[in-house]
Amino acid sequence: MPIDLAGISNENEFYTEHYLSTILDGDLRDTLSRWRRQAEEAGTRAPFEALRGLAGEFFRVHGAALRARAMEERLALEREFLQRLLQALGYQPCPGWQPLEGGVLLPVLASLQRSNGAPELWVLEVLDAEQTDPLDAALQPCQFPADEPPPRALLAESLDDIVTTRASLSASRPAG
Repeated sequence: MPIDLAGISNENEFYTEHYLSTILDGDLRDTLSRWRRQAEEAGTRAPFEALRGLAGEFFRVHGAALRARAMEERLALEREFLQRLLQALGYQPCPGWQPLEGGVLLPVLASLQRSNGAPELWVLEVLDAEQTDPLDAALQPCQFPADEPPPRALLAESLDDIVTTRASLSASRPAG
């Protein structure tokens, strides 16, 4: 039986319809089997089971975050959940700062670097629930230490603009 792709969008037809309808299931079967085997050996849950287990918690946290009066309260709720989500996906949460051009620091929840030290992945938190595209959102002052407020210009930029125009290849600086 082919894999259920409900909720998955084939953006700009990146994959052919043939691949999605007939080949993807087979490509994923080995990965899913490996995850199940590793989870059994480690006495843990496979990533897809861990994600399923977070579904109810997601809606509880999302509702509480929407009702939160202060952005700081919302940030605390979301950060706690995001750490569990990252762990379920196999990432080690490691909040820190990614240096950008001009000495500006970007808050990241986790990051991966290539063997040469260049960034491969940054996990960024988004606090603007009104945006349909997370990269259209802007950073909020509460995401930065009170004693190191970000430049106002940075708060006016979208995350998309920040990561595409200010990104630097320097290594991450751990959060202090």
